Amino acid sequence: MLRTSFCAVVVAVVLSPSVGSGQELPDRIIKYFAGSWTVTGPEEGQTATSNWKVVAGGRAIAGGGTNSQTVEHFGFGRWLSDDKIWVHDWAEEKGGYGHLETTRFEKDTYYGKVKQVDEAGKAIVAELRVKIIDHDHFEYIASAGEVKRTSRWTRQK
Repeated sequence: MLRTSFCAVVVAVVLSPSVGSGQELPDRIIKYFAGSWTVTGPEEGQTATSNWKVVAGGRAIAGGGTNSQTVEHFGFGRWLSDDKIWVHDWAEEKGGYGHLETTRFEKDTYYGKVKQVDEAGKAIVAELRVKIIDHDHFEYIASAGEVKRTSRWTRQK
């Protein structure tokens, strides 16, 4: 039942080989994701939107959007400096919700886990990989066992 919920707000950032220290990484994540995105996949004909704004004095992103079934969602992402991880939580209009933790950051890919709960209460935990293609595109890949779902994100201009 792994479905890449389009409200699963992920965070991606074009990282240099040397990530740096302090606030540099979270600032880059926030800068990369501010704005509007269109999402396609993983199933044929699925599309969604996500619109994120910088909040909390520049230390977080928040925003909403809709999926192909016009289900609204809202998410809030932030950096946990003590743990050095990016977390993002979201909730859907019909009762689904999720939690994402990104724990490993590499040059153009980052890794973590995502837990999604659908409106019926069925939960799934998946390995997460986000692959940066360029400034305006990335792929979100969630894998649970043999099931792998990929969605493609494009920045709206």
